[in-house]
Amino acid sequence: MTEEWNEERAGEDKQERRLWRLLAFLCLLAAIDSLWLYYLQGNLESFAAACHLAPGFDCAPALRSRYGKIFEISLSTYGIVSYVLFGLMAVQGVWNPRRADRNALGLVILTGAASLFCLWLVYVSKVRLRAYCPYCLILHILTPILFLISLLLWRKSRAPATEILKAEWDSVRNDVKIMTGLVVAIALVVVGLPRFQEMARKRELERNPQYAAVLDGTFPRYPDWERFVEGRPFRGPADAPVTIVEFGDFTCDVCRQATTVFEELVEVYGVKYVFLPYPRSRECNPTAKWIRPGACLAGLAAEYAARRGRFWKFHDVVFEDPSLLREENAKRFLALAGAADTEALFADTEARRNLLRSIKFGLEVGIYQTPTIFINGMGIGGMPPVWFFEKAVENERRRAMTR
Repeated sequence: MTEEWNEERAGEDKQERRLWRLLAFLCLLAAIDSLWLYYLQGNLESFAAACHLAPGFDCAPALRSRYGKIFEISLSTYGIVSYVLFGLMAVQGVWNPRRADRNALGLVILTGAASLFCLWLVYVSKVRLRAYCPYCLILHILTPILFLISLLLWRKSRAPATEILKAEWDSVRNDVKIMTGLVVAIALVVVGLPRFQEMARKRELERNPQYAAVLDGTFPRYPDWERFVEGRPFRGPADAPVTIVEFGDFTCDVCRQATTVFEELVEVYGVKYVFLPYPRSRECNPTAKWIRPGACLAGLAAEYAARRGRFWKFHDVVFEDPSLLREENAKRFLALAGAADTEALFADTEARRNLLRSIKFGLEVGIYQTPTIFINGMGIGGMPPVWFFEKAVENERRRAMTR
């Protein structure tokens, strides 16, 4: 009887070790994926093709949005640290069976919290960003699997959670060094993270003096800029104290990635947002250095759609699915703009005039890249970080109240 029990127990121990090894392997995969996301977040423009895998599956909106960072630290950094920690706990469970029950419970708590956070990120992707980050989805799938394996290991240990937690608390409470270390670590996190955030933003402003000038309100404003956006389609309140005008190209990856940022500014801060088609192609724009297939036609189609009340639908769908700009999708593209054929676009003289107005304005103020963004007449090229827009909008609203 004893031999049978020993054999059964040995079989269970072998199965547990396999689960611990599987857990460690999955943690390694998750850490590698987080490391790839960290690299990708810093090189989005170079890896645009690797980001946009299919309509609705694009990692750029998530990595560029405010949801991609906490305290100016990327979520991928937190992911690397977390999954390495989970992996070390799993490895310890293999090599030190005496701590297996404690590590299993700890992983249940940590991976459970991480799974809830992943669930929230899936909601954000669906509702806010309207695009799923494919590499993030790998983590959103792996993390609940880690939780389930950890839960299974803890259940196999048959150790009550209260007993494990009480034993851990007693060992920590009675060790002065551990308690001191915990207090110091918590203090460093509470004080250090906001300080780290402030330092990161300060370095950003030092590298880009024009950002600091916009925040201070000392950056030159284009005179009488309001007249240029009169009658143009916009999002947000018509009488908003802050108007953001984006000169963008429908073939520009950065412009596509920026759409969610401006939608959030409209929703959260109540800004007025205007998008002006500005094709960066020599076919219609003399400031461009090369030809971008489909850029000029997309700009004209957007103006055509605007005259028929279809601008924002056209804007959203084309940025969400850039494949519409390909020649084989011409019928869907024209139908989206409300045109029967390409000749109808060119026959609309008012649409052509509006597009040329945007290009002429770009020549006047020297717009040589997309996106170029004007915040109450202060124009900056490129796509600044999200926190800059939030701060600039807050400062402009404050200045508007004192006028």
